[in-house]
Parts: sequence; structure tokens; C-alpha cells
Amino acid sequence: MNDLATTKHLATTKQLATTKHLATAAFTLTLFWLGLGPLGIPATTYGDSPVDATSRDPLVINSVAVRYASEVRVPASATGRIQAVRVRPNQAVRVGEAILRLDGTQMAIQRRAANLRLTKARRDAADTQRIDFAQLALDEAENEYQDAQAVQRDARGAIASTRIRGLRLSIQRAKLGVAEAEKARLQSQTDVELRQAELELLDQQIEDLRVDAPIGGVAIEVNHAAGEWVTAGEVVVTLAEISRLRVDALIDANACPPDLSGQTFRVRWSDPVDGKTHSLSGTIESIDPQLVGGKQYRLHGIIENRKRTPTAPTAETQGTPDWLLRPGTPVQLLIDRGRQETHRIGRRLENVRP
Repeated sequence: MNDLATTKHLATTKQLATTKHLATAAFTLTLFWLGLGPLGIPATTYGDSPVDATSRDPLVINSVAVRYASEVRVPASATGRIQAVRVRPNQAVRVGEAILRLDGTQMAIQRRAANLRLTKARRDAADTQRIDFAQLALDEAENEYQDAQAVQRDARGAIASTRIRGLRLSIQRAKLGVAEAEKARLQSQTDVELRQAELELLDQQIEDLRVDAPIGGVAIEVNHAAGEWVTAGEVVVTLAEISRLRVDALIDANACPPDLSGQTFRVRWSDPVDGKTHSLSGTIESIDPQLVGGKQYRLHGIIENRKRTPTAPTAETQGTPDWLLRPGTPVQLLIDRGRQETHRIGRRLENVRP
């Protein structure tokens, strides 16, 4: 009897231990699936190489290139001789600022002639003399016919029938004259609209002689000078946006965390102007799926640039003295691992929501 009880006790104990181990294993797997270690400590694996989960040092990338966020090649809107170029290479420009103007002498003469034609068309449309004359001729023909009819009633045969028919035809001709005059008046009104459209077209062409900056930024290339001839569509100035900068970085495949798109990062550098270390924040836009050299991914991000405290321009700041970071500056890119883990876990939790 005692042996039977002992056997049952051992079996129960073994079953409880097995159940406890299974529960522990399931809990541990759940934590690792969420990106957590056995005690809730983040356990991140970059590529095939595990990384120390207790480290909170940011991931530092040194292979970083800083470029303009966008470059716009501004074309000439018309063909002609350049009258003035109002921007120099590396000069800062504002949105809508005039950067170039073509010669408009001939266009100004054409506009003056078009304006004279419009004035004449308006005067013709306002002139009612032709309609008044046609209406007067109709009234006269009708009165003459009515007088002939009255005489014919009083003394039948006093007026020949051919004369009566001639008077009736005169009335018809007078009515046609009135209709023709009305038609001419409508044509005059149409001429006014056509001349107005012609003038508006010339005004648009004159406006196209001026080339304005479509974005605010820096003129990184000026292709023509005053006196040169350009054709419509030919690039005259290249502008670059400096208020926002693009960052391209190479990150080792074994150290590339998952789900980086949308995460914030920092860049830091030593400023050659004031000798201080500065930093700016940005957002990762994307990571190329193709490896570079078989071991690195290319990361793309956008930085919102910031203006520095105004100082006197120097040789280093010529053209862009008011912006903190300039394209081509050597920088380090830092990704905070704590934020990356929070970002990744949040993405995982969003995927398991019912």
C-alpha cells in the first residue's frame, strides 16, 4: 500500500514539474516573440549576430552622406535674349523671387498694338448708328406702304399694283437690313472678346519673360548670363532645397534593426564655423532591400534643418550663412536602441490587436 502511494506521489510531482516547465517555456517564447528577454529586458538580434540586450548605447553609423532634400532645374518659359540674371551661384533665394528676366521690347510693342485693336473693337461694339439707320429705313418703308394702302382704299386703282408690290418688297429689304445690323453688332461683341483674349495671351507671354524661384533654397548652378539666347524649356538655374536635407547611410547588415522605417534618428557633427558639436533630428524614410557589397543596407532619411544664430558671413558660410547644417558635412548618424525597441514592440503589438 505504501509503495502504491509513493508511486502516485512521484507521478503527481513529475506531472506538476512538467506542466511548470511547459508554462515557463511558453512564457519565455512569448517574451522573445515580443522582443523581450527572460526578465523583460529587450533582447534584439541584428541580422544573425546577437547583440547585448542590456546595452543602451546608440547605434552609431559613420558612412553617412548629407545631400539636398531636392533639386529643381528651373527652365525658361519662353524663347528670347536674357535681359538680366538676378541670382548668383550659392545665393539664397525665396519662393517667388525673380531669378531671371528675358528681353520684352518686342512683346511690349505687340501688346500696345493688341490694346489698340481692343479699344477699336469696344468702340465698334458700342456704336449703334448702323442699327439705328436700318431701323429708320424700315419705319420709312412701312409708313410709305401704309400711305399707299390708304390711298388705294379711298380711290381704288389710283396706285398701280406693281407699286404696291414694290413697297412690300421695300419693307422686306428694310427688315433684312435691321437683321444684318443686329448680326454685325453681335460680331462686334465677339471681336471684343477675341481682342481681350489676345491681350490676355500677350500678358501671359510677358509674364513668362520673368522666371521666378519655385522653391526656397540655394542657387547651386547658373547656366546663362545676360545677353545670351535661350529657348523655352532650357534649364537656366538649378535650385536646391536646404531647409530640409536628405541623409543616405550605409548600415551593416548584421547590425540593422528591423522595422526602422518611420523611426527618428540624430546626426551630430563638429561645426567648422564655431567649433561646437551640433545635432539635428530626422526621420528614417526607407531602407533599400538590396544589399550593397553583400553586407550593407542603404538607409534614407530626412532632416529638418535649422537656422543658426545670425553672424557675419565667412568664407565657410558664403551663400548659406543662416543654416546650421550644409550638404557634404561629415556627420555621424545615431539610432537610439531604446527608442528602436519601443518602436518595434509597438509595431508588434499593433499586429496582434484583434
